[in-house]
Amino acid sequence: NPFGLGGSVSRGILSSKAHLDLINNIISAVTPLSLIGGTVSLRSNLWEAPNACFFRVQHHCASSLELEACSFSGCAEASGNVFADPKLQEDRLMLLADSPCRDTGADVAPEFEIAELGRDINGQERPLGAGFDIGAVELLPE
Repeated sequence: NPFGLGGSVSRGILSSKAHLDLINNIISAVTPLSLIGGTVSLRSNLWEAPNACFFRVQHHCASSLELEACSFSGCAEASGNVFADPKLQEDRLMLLADSPCRDTGADVAPEFEIAELGRDINGQERPLGAGFDIGAVELLPE
């Protein structure tokens, strides 16, 4: 989606904006995301990466500790990020019931005033549980 809110990323993100808000996404990348100019806010994302380099800024790789501390060049804000296996179904889109993404996302609808943020990629209202799910699809209650 154009806002970097509530989706999944597997290859990377390219933004021509001076600032990028990356919120409620599952980021599963073999290569780290890169920031070239501008600033980024990283909130309530789940980072699944097979290496310790999650975010590359110029020639520096930010580790999970640096990422969450927002201690790398270009970081405007970082909070609520999770570094774990997202526990997805075989389709790699739907969450399993024991996913750490369940009910741990940020409610950004009031902040951005975009009606679509109250729905997942399938048009389902969110949140359905105690909070917003991280990722593109809200898990249906059992």
